[in-house]
Amino acid sequence: MIWFTSDLHFNHANIIKYCSRPFADAEEMNNTLISNINEYVKEDDELYVLGDFAFLNRATFEVGLELFNRIQCRNKTLI
Repeated sequence: MIWFTSDLHFNHANIIKYCSRPFADAEEMNNTLISNINEYVKEDDELYVLGDFAFLNRATFEVGLELFNRIQCRNKTLI
């Protein structure tokens, strides 16, 4: 199956307030979003992330990579 998503905003604490997301903090949001993706997107599916993947800078790039790698789908494309 082919899946598309966007605007995940991993690691972006203020997006919780801006968009009224039901999370206490960015860590809870990150974990819930990854869990939800992994529930539906299977290992052999294709997942395209169409933008706004995470709120990162040079110092937190590794955090973003770790979040991306926690998505269990092997065929992921970040656009």
